[in-house]
Amino acid sequence: MKQTTTRVLYVDDEVLDRELMRDAIEHAEQSIELTLASSRDEFERAIAEETYDLVVTDFNILGYEGTQVLAQVHERWPQVPVIIVTGTGSEEIAVDAMKKGAADYIIKTPAAIERLPRAITAVLETTRLRREQRAAEMALRESEIRFRRAIYESPVPTMIYAEDGEIVTMSRSWELNTGYGQRDIPTVGDWVHRAYGPRSDEVFDRVGGNPGAATPHHGSELEVRCKDGSTRIWTFSSTPLGALPDGRSCTMTVANDVTEQRELEAKLRQAQKMEAVGRLAGGVAHDFNNMLQVIIGYASIAQSQEPDSPQIRTALEMILNASSRSADLTRQLLAFARMQAVEPRTVDAKAALDGIVRMLERVVGEQFSIECEVATGIGQLHIDPSQLDSLLANLVINARDAMPDGGVIAIEARSETLPQRMAAEHDVDAGDFCMITVSDTGTGMDQHTIEHIFEPFYTTKELGLGTGLGLSTVYGVATQNGGFVAVESEVDKGTTMRVYLPWCEGRDSNEETRADRVRDDARNERVVLLVEDDPEVLEITSHMMRRIGFQVVATGEPQHAVELMNDGIGAIDLVVTDVIMPQMNGHELVCALREIDPNLPALYTSGYPADAIGPKGILDADVHFLPKPFDQERLAAKIREVLEP
Repeated sequence: MKQTTTRVLYVDDEVLDRELMRDAIEHAEQSIELTLASSRDEFERAIAEETYDLVVTDFNILGYEGTQVLAQVHERWPQVPVIIVTGTGSEEIAVDAMKKGAADYIIKTPAAIERLPRAITAVLETTRLRREQRAAEMALRESEIRFRRAIYESPVPTMIYAEDGEIVTMSRSWELNTGYGQRDIPTVGDWVHRAYGPRSDEVFDRVGGNPGAATPHHGSELEVRCKDGSTRIWTFSSTPLGALPDGRSCTMTVANDVTEQRELEAKLRQAQKMEAVGRLAGGVAHDFNNMLQVIIGYASIAQSQEPDSPQIRTALEMILNASSRSADLTRQLLAFARMQAVEPRTVDAKAALDGIVRMLERVVGEQFSIECEVATGIGQLHIDPSQLDSLLANLVINARDAMPDGGVIAIEARSETLPQRMAAEHDVDAGDFCMITVSDTGTGMDQHTIEHIFEPFYTTKELGLGTGLGLSTVYGVATQNGGFVAVESEVDKGTTMRVYLPWCEGRDSNEETRADRVRDDARNERVVLLVEDDPEVLEITSHMMRRIGFQVVATGEPQHAVELMNDGIGAIDLVVTDVIMPQMNGHELVCALREIDPNLPALYTSGYPADAIGPKGILDADVHFLPKPFDQERLAAKIREVLEP
C-alpha cells in the first residue's frame, strides 16, 4: 500500500539546525516532504503558495517570534498543527505558546531534533483524533438538532422527558391539541396535574410508565383535560431511549388522539341500538295491532247497539279509550322506527306551521307564551301533515314541561343550506333544508341525557308524567322524511331543538283530501273481497263490513282469493287485504288479482306496513292504506274514499 506523504514546513534562521532537521527527516520511517524557510519573507511566501499538514517553527527568527508564525498559520489554516522549538528553556514561554494554540513545545537540542519526526507523527495523530472527535461531536449536534426538529414537527403529540420528570422536548402538536406548551408544563408532573387534576397520582404510571424501564410501556386510554377546559381522549405509548449526555435516563411518550374515533363509534352504537329498537317495535306492532283490532272491532259493534245498562256503556267507552291509547303508543313506536305508513303531500310550510302554532297556543297553558317567527318566502315540504303536527306538538310540549314555572317557547322556521361535512355526519344529502327550531329557557339537559333522549321510553319526567316517546316520534318523523334532529342543551340554561327537513322538489301540489261521501242507495250492491290471515281479525272485519252495508267474500289464504276470482265468483268491487301474509303478501296478491280484473280497486290494511307498501313506509300515490287497529266508522270512511273518489 502506498504510504501517504506528510507535508511539513520548517521555519528556522539557523543553518545548522535546518540541516539537522533535514537529516532527521531523511532518516525518518514515515514519508515526510520537508519545506525549509529561513526568514519571515520565505515563511509568508511558502504559506501563500502551498498547503501543509504541519508547521514547525523556531521561537526566534531574526526578531520574528514563533507565536507570530503560529498566529499566521492558524489564520490561514485553523486546523493545521504548529510545533514550536527553541533553545530557551523558559516554562513561561512554553505555557504561553500552548495557550495560543501550539500543538507541542520542544527544547531545541540535536537529540531533540532527531526525535522530531516522531513528535510530528504524534502531533498529527493527536490532531487527527481531535478532528474526528470534533466531527463526531458536530454530527451528534446536527443529529440532535434534526431529532429535536423531527419531534417538534411530529403531527402526533410526542414528549421526551428525563427520569426526574424534566421535559427535554415536545412536539408542537402537543400544544396545538391541548393548549399546553413546554413553558406551561416543564415537567411530566406538571402535565399530569394539569391534565388530570385530583387523579394525577392515579394516572401517572398509566401515562408515562417508569422512565428507567428497559421495555416499552403501552398506557391506558384516558380522557385529557385541555387548557381551554375541553376534553380529548388519548392513548399513550412510552419507549425508553437510554441515557441523556448528563447520564439521566429518558423516555419518549407518544399520544394518539382517538376522540373522533370514539365519537364515531358511539354514534354507530347509538344508531345500531336505535335500529334494533325499531325492528323490535315493528315486530311487536304487527301482532299487537291485530289483537287491538279484534278488541276495538267488537267493542265498537257493542257500543253501536246502544246497550241499556249505563255500566256496560261506560265499560265499552273505557275499553275503546284504552285501546285507542294503546294504538297511539304503537303508532309512536312505528314513527320512531320509520315504519308507520304515511301519506305525504305537498304542504306550504309557512301556512302549515302558522296553523299548528295557533292550535298549540291554546294547549300549552296561560303561563306560557309562544313566540313564532316563520321566514317569508320559505318553500314547500313533502310530508304527511299529521306528521308535521305531531313533530311540532311534541317539541313544544317538551319545551313546556322543561319550564315548570312558565316562560317563553321560541319557534323559528327558515331555510338553511347544509354543508357537505354536516350532511355526511347526519347521513343526508347536502343542500337546502327547512330548519324548524324550538327553544326554551328551562332546566336543560346534561350530556348523558342528550345521548339517550331519542330512545323510546327514555324519559326524565316523574313516573306517570310521560311515556318517553315524544322525542322518539320527532326522531322518526325527521329521519323518515330525509332529515335529522340536532340538539343543543345545557343544565339550567335551556334547550334548543333543530329539525332539518328537505324542501319539496318537483312534487305535485294539487293533492286534495278526498271527501267522505256516501251513496246509500248503492251500498248493498257492492261486493268486497276480504283477505286476512288472522282468523279473529278476519271475522270481526267481515262483521263490520256487513254492518256498514257491504257484501263480503272472506278468505284467510291469498291463493284461495286468486282461485275465487278465477272461478268467476261474480263482480268484485273492492279487494281489502292484509299486507303481511304467508305464501303471498298483499301487494303480490293485488297484482295477481289485477291480472284477472285490471281495474280492481284495492285497500291495504296492516299493523306493520314496512317495505311491502313503500320505501320507509311512505305510500305511493295510488296506494290506499288503513292502518290497524281501526273501528267500524274509520273502515267505512276509508272504503267509501276508495270506491267514490
